[in-house]
Amino acid sequence: MNADQLHLETLPLDQAQAQAIEILKGTKTKPAKLNNLIRDVERAKSSKEVQRIMWNTLLAGTGFGTVDSPWQKFHKMT
Repeated sequence: MNADQLHLETLPLDQAQAQAIEILKGTKTKPAKLNNLIRDVERAKSSKEVQRIMWNTLLAGTGFGTVDSPWQKFHKMT
């Protein structure tokens, strides 16, 4: 996943969700984490929320996430 793929806020919700899920499936994320992230994307209420989830995932995966944030604790990214 790279930052160029994460311009999802301009897409309709269903397209943003489909694109985000496709990006997530192309990563080496552990199955349990992957399922949680996909669930979050599917429950998102807007394209901006999908984009936020994807940015948090990218930042956590590269070590630039917010240490001990509730999101990282929930997804066990730390």
